[in-house]
Amino acid sequence: RHMCVTFWKLGTEDDEVRFWMVFNREESPDWLASKIENHEGIIYSKDMRTGTTWLAYCPSTHRIAFLTNFDSKEEVERVFEQEPLSWGSIVLKWFDETFESFWEFLKTTACYRGFNLIYGDLNQLWHFNNQSMEFTSIDT
Repeated sequence: RHMCVTFWKLGTEDDEVRFWMVFNREESPDWLASKIENHEGIIYSKDMRTGTTWLAYCPSTHRIAFLTNFDSKEEVERVFEQEPLSWGSIVLKWFDETFESFWEFLKTTACYRGFNLIYGDLNQLWHFNNQSMEFTSIDT
């Protein structure tokens, strides 16, 4: 079984620390990742197999994105005609898009295995699930 767990707390502008996060991605012990580094202004640990990531943050824009996998009996039994695309590319795409263009992109993600995505900035976060195709605003 795979396990992805994320806990976060968003404070106010008056708090000394505005954002706290604990993130665990346990795909497989064999699945290697780089150290957390700054990649052209975006901070993330790179998945060594795909070159992508499941968590990234941009200090200059305060944009953040992270995802978790979505397990269900239907998802485990789901058959794809070809190998599903890497979830990690979704996280990085957020940093090149506007809110509107990213929403349009997310509507096309049925070709990926199930996932939950939290994305936005420190003022507004959104949740998206590609199984229900629903967007939910998260109060910050």
